[in-house]
Amino acid sequence: MLKYIAILLLLLQQDNDKITVSSSVDKSRIKIGDYINYTIRIERNQNLKIDAPGQAINLGYFEIKDYTIHPPRLEDGKIIEEFQYTISTYDTGEYVIPPFPVAYFEKPDKSDFNFLEAPEQTIYVESIFLNDSTVNAQPKPIKDIVDLDYLNNYWLWTGVGLLVIAAAIAIYFYLRKEDEPEEEIITPLKAYQIALEALRKHHKFESDDELEINRYYTALSLILRTYIENRFQIPAAEQTTDELRASLKIIPITTDQYYKLVDLISAADLVKFAKELPDSSDFQRFYQEVEGFIQQTKDVDERMEIAV
Repeated sequence: MLKYIAILLLLLQQDNDKITVSSSVDKSRIKIGDYINYTIRIERNQNLKIDAPGQAINLGYFEIKDYTIHPPRLEDGKIIEEFQYTISTYDTGEYVIPPFPVAYFEKPDKSDFNFLEAPEQTIYVESIFLNDSTVNAQPKPIKDIVDLDYLNNYWLWTGVGLLVIAAAIAIYFYLRKEDEPEEEIITPLKAYQIALEALRKHHKFESDDELEINRYYTALSLILRTYIENRFQIPAAEQTTDELRASLKIIPITTDQYYKLVDLISAADLVKFAKELPDSSDFQRFYQEVEGFIQQTKDVDERMEIAV
C-alpha cells in the first residue's frame, strides 16, 4: 500500500513540475460596486498545451466588467500566461470566487488531458453607509391639527386668483393670435434636445434629504432611458435593467459607451432601491456623465448641424 501511495505522490510531483496554476486578486475587501482585478496565472512547460480560460467563465456572484489576455512570455524555460478579469458585485456580504479548473495535455488529440484548479478567492463586500442612522431614524412627531376654515378661505382666494390669471393669459394669446398673419410651424425637437432640456431642470442639484436624492437619481435615470428609447427605438423606459443591458448590445455605440451607460443605470438603481446613498460631491459628476453620454451619441446629422 505504501508503495502505491509513493508512486501517486511521485506522479503528482511530476505534474507540478510541468505546470502550476494560481489565482490572485488585487484586493479582498471592497465597497459595494467597486471593481476587483482577478488574475489566473498559468506556468507550464513548452511542450504542454492548455484550454485557456474564456470570457464567460463562472465567477460565482461576481459580474465580469472587462477581460484581458496578456501575451505569453518565456521565463526560465517556462511559458507564463495570465488571464485578467475586472469584476464587481452589487450585494454586500462574504463571497467566494470558486476554484477554476484548467485542462492541460501533450498530445494533439487531447487524449492525455488532466486538470489543475486555480485556488478559490474570498472577497468581503461592505456597504457604503458610514453608519445606520438612516435605518434607525426615529419617526417625526405628528403635526398639530390644521384649522380647516382657514384652509377653505385660502384655497378659495387662491382659486379666484388663478382664474383671473388664466383669463388674462387667454385674452393675451387671443389678441396676439389675431395679429399674426400665419400660423407658426413648430419643428419637433430631436431626441437629444428633449433630453438636454429635461436635464437642465436638475442642474446644480443639492440636498441632504434621502428622499430628494432618490428622486434626483430616478429623474436622471428616466431622462436617460427615455433618450435611449427615442434615439435608438428600443423600449428602454419599460425594460428592467437586465433586459436593457441585453438590448444595448445591438445599438450602434462603442464598447466604452456601453459600459459607461450600464454603470450609470446601475448607479441609479443602487440609489433607487436604497442600497447606496451617494455623497453630495457625486451629484454633479453623475449629471455631467449623463449629459456627456447624450452629447456623444447624437447621430451624425445632428452633430454636423451643431458644428455648422
